[in-house]
Amino acid sequence: MGTAGKRAGSRRGRKQRSLPSRTAVMQCLGVTVCMVAWGYLVYAAIDFGATAREGDSRAWGFLALACAGAAACLFAGLILGAKALREVGILAPLAAPEESAPAMPEFGSATSAEDPAWPDPAPTATIPAQADSPTATIPAQSDAPTATIPAQSAGSATKASRTPPRYQGKRVAR
Repeated sequence: MGTAGKRAGSRRGRKQRSLPSRTAVMQCLGVTVCMVAWGYLVYAAIDFGATAREGDSRAWGFLALACAGAAACLFAGLILGAKALREVGILAPLAAPEESAPAMPEFGSATSAEDPAWPDPAPTATIPAQADSPTATIPAQSDAPTATIPAQSAGSATKASRTPPRYQGKRVAR
């Protein structure tokens, strides 16, 4: 015999909530320890700074150590926090690098002109000379021809001359 009505349906209970993993709990505990240590070291650095300004020269060394320790604790806390968020599922896991992208060239290796796998550099912007604008001639080396560059005042600069050229290469997925 079937049931009818607004509240008719399956009689399953609610899903059981799973407990956080042990690694996530340990990482959260590590974040807490790092942040407490960071706060204490910042407080100690302020105190050592006040003591050093009063004339105690040994306090400068302790001030430097407290600052370095505070920076290390903050860095470690942020790294552990990111790992904990990835473990829980709030942040997406890191993606593996793509194999199709070419590796960075070694120092002294083939350049883009020698290796066709490397794209040519972005083209440079050229500014055409206007008929009514004055030009400035810059003398080059004695054996080379002279270069003529249009002189522009601050108000007559075109948009093409103010913006750099855009890179036309591949975009890398992040």
